[in-house]
Amino acid sequence: MIPVTQAGDTISRDFLKHYLEERLGEYLALGGLKELLDRRALILAEQKLPAPFYWDLWGNLEHLRKTYEEWLGEHIFDVPNSDEEQEVESDSDISWDSK
Repeated sequence: MIPVTQAGDTISRDFLKHYLEERLGEYLALGGLKELLDRRALILAEQKLPAPFYWDLWGNLEHLRKTYEEWLGEHIFDVPNSDEEQEVESDSDISWDSK
C-alpha cells in the first residue's frame, strides 16, 4: 500500500523513489557503507543478520508528507509559464520607432 497525503491523495511513485534515494544517501553518508563492509565478514560466517537498510515510510509518515508537499511545490507549481516567455520574445521584435 502506498502512503497518502493528509487529504487522502496517493503520494507519487516518482516522489517515493526520490525520497528513498535521499534517505539511502543519508544512510551511506552517515557510515552506512562502513556498516555494509563490516557485515560482509559476518555474512560469510553464515550469521543471519537483519536487512542493512530499511526506511519505514509509515513510521515516519509526517516527515514523508511534509517533504512531499515541498517536492510538489518545487516540481509542479514552479513550472515556467510558456505564454510569458513568448511575450518577452515577441516584444523584442517590436519596433518602437515612431517615424
